[in-house]
Amino acid sequence: GDTPNSSGSSPNSSGPSGILNLPLSTAVNCIEGQLSCSGTGFNTCVFGQWVYRDCNEGLACKQVNDFDLYCDYSNSSS
Repeated sequence: GDTPNSSGSSPNSSGPSGILNLPLSTAVNCIEGQLSCSGTGFNTCVFGQWVYRDCNEGLACKQVNDFDLYCDYSNSSS
């Protein structure tokens, strides 16, 4: 009877009561683990929300696919 998705005692705090039973719903903005370049940094999906992280100084984000990217020197030709 483990419930790893329960994060509190009031399941109705952020919308309809049935929303927590769905793996994907309109409440999530992205897929867990999804990555997206954004300028010199990138966004990573954590618990359905985008979290921005910056590449190191002098580096730029290079997108590989929806779940893979890397930071590389911005002056490198693609």
